[in-house]
Amino acid sequence: MIGLVYIVLIKGYAQEVQINADFFELDGDKQEVNASGNVTVYQKDAVITGERARFDKEKNVIQLFGNVQFKKDKLIIHCSHINAYTKKDLIEAIGPIKMSYLDVKGEAEKATYNVKQNVITLSGSPKAWQKTDELSGEIIQIDLKYSKITTKGQAKVKFSREIQW
Repeated sequence: MIGLVYIVLIKGYAQEVQINADFFELDGDKQEVNASGNVTVYQKDAVITGERARFDKEKNVIQLFGNVQFKKDKLIIHCSHINAYTKKDLIEAIGPIKMSYLDVKGEAEKATYNVKQNVITLSGSPKAWQKTDELSGEIIQIDLKYSKITTKGQAKVKFSREIQW
């Protein structure tokens, strides 16, 4: 197994993006880098892993495919496909997705993580749990900084209370 490291320095962007993989293919005409086999992407304190990746230098987007996992601090997102927009500090996970952050868990068909605002938006039959309470709705927003969960559109909540005898 060959392990290669490809360092992507994005013009005008202060952070370095590093992509590790077993195999790389550079396409100068399309301004793309394709990677496969044990792909790991590092940027600041975020790590994304997957089976395959494509970096579009012109659009500044890194796409990962196949058994994808995103980790940043205590946030973990599992999905089948991620688009990481490096200049926008935006992560788009396409599912089905499962996410966790401290005592909050979530599921949806799509999750958008705004890194600067530290907010995750779940859409496509989203559900969120905090301890034993369950929330569902059209759109669920989870503010990680303030530990606040809000819904947009029609929503439903199930509260569980612990009974002590």
